[in-house]
Amino acid sequence: MLKSLLVIILFSLVIEVECQINEVSINVGIDTLYNKKNALSFNLWRNYLLSNPHVINDSPYWNKDEKLQWKSYDFLRSEGYWNPSLYGLELNNIVLSIEEYGDIQILNSMFYGFYESRFIPYAITKVLVKNNKLANYTPFYTSSWARKSTKYIDYIYYPKYIFSDEESLEANLYVEKICSLFDINLNHKITYFIAENCDELTKLKGFDYSIGMGRSPNKCAYFDSYNNIVYTYSLAGENHKHELTHLINTKYRDANYLLLSGLSVYNDSENSHLGKSFFYHLVKLSRFINNHPEVNFNTLNFDISLENSESTYFIGAMIVHLILKKGGIKLLKKALENLKSNKDLIEFIKTEYKIKDIDSLIKEEIKLSVNNKEKFEFLISFSVKNKKSR
Repeated sequence: MLKSLLVIILFSLVIEVECQINEVSINVGIDTLYNKKNALSFNLWRNYLLSNPHVINDSPYWNKDEKLQWKSYDFLRSEGYWNPSLYGLELNNIVLSIEEYGDIQILNSMFYGFYESRFIPYAITKVLVKNNKLANYTPFYTSSWARKSTKYIDYIYYPKYIFSDEESLEANLYVEKICSLFDINLNHKITYFIAENCDELTKLKGFDYSIGMGRSPNKCAYFDSYNNIVYTYSLAGENHKHELTHLINTKYRDANYLLLSGLSVYNDSENSHLGKSFFYHLVKLSRFINNHPEVNFNTLNFDISLENSESTYFIGAMIVHLILKKGGIKLLKKALENLKSNKDLIEFIKTEYKIKDIDSLIKEEIKLSVNNKEKFEFLISFSVKNKKSR
């Protein structure tokens, strides 16, 4: 229900091609008259928000070091949960408080809007101000966390976490395999955050609150495709294949979302999605389809609600599987390169399979895969050592 409401609200806010923050204000009780530092920090933040930060540019309001280090230097723009980012929605922002930490200030602000006259708080975020420039909150939050540098991945994890060298080795081999299969030039190492749970993960990204926070189970993970950053939780560990597979997104950024989503779960890991295997979710999807014969995939516009499962991922995975069956990795790359809309994808499947009804094709493939799950073969081999991935 929450997800459906959020989708409706976001759709209503992104009708315009270029959206931006409407109004920026400051809470009562924050002295900007006599406290010049507060006044400068608020004006810096306001000017930044009104400069269309949803678009990556050389902002004069952000610090130079992070602009040099990261393609999307403001993590709030590309952290993976809000898409489009908060900056790309027609919201308002109010600075709630300004905290002092030596020569650093932390600006706590709320992004809010209205939906059908109802006040909606979307998020409460934190950004730093130091040397009269804005900076990300994440390095500040994780400054005392442990670190481990490996071939392709730099890990940053909370102090009590027990790091597994074996899992990190497998993760590096997995990254190497993905880059080889999809001809990806990894010119920026992956930064990999491991938080205790979803709530802490949300906080380290710079959110005191975000719609969806406090979920049960307390699991979530995200991939920042602009900066090669993985945000994940302790049970997913050093080798969260679902998120690492999103490296493919960095090359095929405009590919159809069903293909990219499907690829992220198309593996034999025990943690294909939300701590469960690929077939745990596919069986649930199959049962739903059997109980709801009205479901039709001919337009790829479907409304399937499964508890603790995202049907989009596994319908996408079955489409990926069908493409691989027809033409292997070469045909899949062609699809990723050329197919953007659902209409493109539908016509592609019809042409390759010489059919008019993709609904029957997808349903039959799901049924066949579930009925023969013990003999099912993933047609891209991501395996590097064993099937376990925490």
